[in-house]
Amino acid sequence: MELSLIIFLGIVAVSAYRGYRSGTPAIVGRLFSVALGYAAAILFTDSVAGLIQQSTPIKGLLSFFAAGTLLFVIASLVFSSIFKLAISGILGKQASPSQASAIGGGMLGATLGCFIGILAIWFFTTFHSLLLVKAGNEVKEPGAFQQKVLQISEGAMEGIAEQGFADSDLATGTAKLLSNPAKNIKHYTSLAKNGELKRFFQNPQVRNALDSRNAAALLNNSAFKSLATNKDFKALVDMLNLDADPIKRDQLLTTKVTKMWAQINRVQDNPRFQQITSDPFIRRSLQSGSLLDLLNNQDIAELINIISSTDVGEIKYDPNMTSSKQDDGLNPNVEEPEVKSQQVYRWVDEKGKVHYSDRKKEN
Repeated sequence: MELSLIIFLGIVAVSAYRGYRSGTPAIVGRLFSVALGYAAAILFTDSVAGLIQQSTPIKGLLSFFAAGTLLFVIASLVFSSIFKLAISGILGKQASPSQASAIGGGMLGATLGCFIGILAIWFFTTFHSLLLVKAGNEVKEPGAFQQKVLQISEGAMEGIAEQGFADSDLATGTAKLLSNPAKNIKHYTSLAKNGELKRFFQNPQVRNALDSRNAAALLNNSAFKSLATNKDFKALVDMLNLDADPIKRDQLLTTKVTKMWAQINRVQDNPRFQQITSDPFIRRSLQSGSLLDLLNNQDIAELINIISSTDVGEIKYDPNMTSSKQDDGLNPNVEEPEVKSQQVYRWVDEKGKVHYSDRKKEN
């Protein structure tokens, strides 16, 4: 039996016993505390992440990860204490709950123990694996139960990730990344080091298809077909929750890659984009495949937001568009926005959070 499963069952058993001893009302209060703790993590992660970035070495996406976890734990404990005092004030101090209340409390306690056990296993697995990655040590594949816990945690992580990114695809991908960072860091590092991703974007036919925003030509390219069979690339693509059908999934993927390329091209003249991408540390991290360093970099989070918020119109997958040659710089496959602004203003609010906009900050 896995050690993580033994720990989980132990937490559930202890929580069920405490619930039996405390009675139904006390455990109901604790369940509400967990729900309110998660709500606090959703509502205030953005603000707390800014404070963490200002006062600690934790930056970028990892600051949202740390802020959400911290808020959930602290808020749950605070609300639990409040509910406990309120119940004691209403019901008074009782020697022991009734039999019905004790049984109900035990059942609810076991339910609460499942939530606590999942959080504990996820927290330990994640931080332990991150420490191993940071030290350059091999990370073992998690057991079946640990994998199940990490899958369950994705939903909670997505709500927190949405505080860092407005784009739903980025939030979903980030949630999957943070639910099991060590595994995904391993995939990213392997993909970056074998050079296949670099060769893909350096391929002249690929560049032609991307520049003309022709997702259909990209899908039929041999370089894309080779990359799509790479196990590390496939694992990273799975984080996007694309269509289960292989053909539709590849079509959606090429459309997203084409759109991302168009967004990057559109912000090439953005001074902040140039400043971030020319930073020696970021360039070294990208070249070496050091995803952990990138996750802990505030500029990377800003860069991703700059790119993802850039409007390039809707890019559609058109199988009838066989030529990847541009027609006078325009492509019927793309619905261009009417007005574009290349100027982006950057400012920091009173909580230390960085903002960017196409308008100057109002005093």
